Amino acid sequence: MDDSDYSGFPPRDDTDLEGMAPEAAKEYVLAFIKSLKETQRQMGKCREELSLWEERVKTARAAGRPDLVRAAEEKVRNLREQIILLNDEEEELRLKVNRLRENLKILQHGVQRTIDAESLLAQMEMLVGEVDTTEEKFRDQEAQQELEKLKKKLQEEREDHPS
Repeated sequence: MDDSDYSGFPPRDDTDLEGMAPEAAKEYVLAFIKSLKETQRQMGKCREELSLWEERVKTARAAGRPDLVRAAEEKVRNLREQIILLNDEEEELRLKVNRLRENLKILQHGVQRTIDAESLLAQMEMLVGEVDTTEEKFRDQEAQQELEKLKKKLQEEREDHPS
């Protein structure tokens, strides 16, 4: 039973950084980079060893030792197979690291944009204050209407009671 059967969800792509905190995502990407570097180091070591064993094949042939030739050739075949596997692993890790770096930039840019928007809003509120003018406009309008009524009433009283 694989993970998708167990959780009910398909397996998550290991280059998906969605939902990760920027620092955790950065460490995750660094782990992949370290794996890539370790794979490259192992491949270099295998290539050096391959050169050594290829020389041993030549030496065994020159010495007329078919038993040593077979053993050295077997080691050469194994090292070549290992190099092919490491090369495939390196290519896969290189692609993942490139994609992870892009995803990390996107994640960091998105977080930075969110922080900037929140920071800007906070700065504006500090300078201007959070103003809701709707209620103030209604009060001004009601006060204006009351003032008009009072003026009208005073006008009517003056007309009714001339001095």
